[in-house]
Amino acid sequence: MTTNDFDRIESLLKQCDVHEKNLRNSLDKTTQRAMEVKDQMNVRMNQVMQKLGKVREVFDSAHRENQHQMDKIREKLDEVNAQEMEGSREYEEFRRKTTFIRRQKRKHGLIRNIGTFLYNWAIFILSLIGWYKSVKKVVKEMKKTEELPNVSPSQHTLTVVFPEVSNPTTTATNISVLPKKQQ
Repeated sequence: MTTNDFDRIESLLKQCDVHEKNLRNSLDKTTQRAMEVKDQMNVRMNQVMQKLGKVREVFDSAHRENQHQMDKIREKLDEVNAQEMEGSREYEEFRRKTTFIRRQKRKHGLIRNIGTFLYNWAIFILSLIGWYKSVKKVVKEMKKTEELPNVSPSQHTLTVVFPEVSNPTTTATNISVLPKKQQ
């Protein structure tokens, strides 16, 4: 081997050392950058997790509020259903009673009709025989009610005239309860 070969090998070794140093520096920088990115990602993940936790809390509170409102709505619907059932029960009871009253009225109407017919015939027969005298109705005297006559507004208002002198005079129209014809 010659000197040139040794020089070439030395220069190659130096280049290898330089490349190795450059590669180590690049690897260190890459590792450092990866660590920085990892730290930034961890910080960002923590921020996102905190915001997510807040969003979860808001969602949970909204969900609880919605459930509370739904429970109220269910209670109101139950009350409405109960009122509807009560109303339909009352309607059925009313309908049943009116039907019963109609039937009873028909029955009692028939019985009343027959009874009135028999009573009238009995009165007629007793009147013919002379055993029954009809009671005369007393005529009630009607009391005449006194009504107030129609009075126009001008009859019961006072007209005040203020003259320019210091003594005021008051004039009043003829105020009367009787109509104008009787005055």
